Amino acid sequence: MCLLAVMLVVAGGCGPKVRLLKQDERMTFDALRAGKVAIAGVANLAGHDNDPEYEVENWPAIFESALHEARDQLETVPPVLVVERLGEDVHQRMMGAYRRAGDLDSTTLAELGIALSGQARYAALARIEDVALKHLRAQSDEDPDPEVEKLKITKETRRTARVTFDVYDLTERRSVWSGEISSSSSNQVSFNPDRAERSLLGIVGRAVFGGGDPDYPEAPTVSAAIQAACYDFGRALPKEK
Repeated sequence: MCLLAVMLVVAGGCGPKVRLLKQDERMTFDALRAGKVAIAGVANLAGHDNDPEYEVENWPAIFESALHEARDQLETVPPVLVVERLGEDVHQRMMGAYRRAGDLDSTTLAELGIALSGQARYAALARIEDVALKHLRAQSDEDPDPEVEKLKITKETRRTARVTFDVYDLTERRSVWSGEISSSSSNQVSFNPDRAERSLLGIVGRAVFGGGDPDYPEAPTVSAAIQAACYDFGRALPKEK
């Protein structure tokens, strides 16, 4: 028993799900470009803070990098500078409050605004709500000719991150954008089993002797799913007219 086609592993992902909760019409693309955006931090509600697979300490830098990739016209203030200007203790307190409440109060916004005066008008934060892993299997007839029997089977390992994003206007000390985005990164393997593999004898043979379908592909990293969500956040911001 054999597979008729060479297996191909590709990286990809399904389209994002964006649930817009708030968008102030005064926060335009021009306002964002002129005011700059500070990457103020990433709060983690998904757990695994100390799990090396999750690379939690890299998420703020991933946030900034993905936003640059999505909207290279926007200038950002890096997260390390935000911590430096605000002070590590104050920043930890701010992120703890944001993690618990999903919002920043006026006192915290005033502190952040003073710390970033002359650096950025807007501050963006992310809250990782959940990270999930799924295995999916699909099959389809690859050839439109009904006389040609050629089945294609695709096995996919998909990592999905559900993230809430918030943007604050530090000049006016208020929330101007909020939304929840679910984005995925996936690895796929496709193959074409021959007729012997699909026959009753082939099914029994696989059950007794093993073989058949290849394993599911390796899971994408958690950071890849976080990066996808941050990129989709950038694409969801107001666009240039």
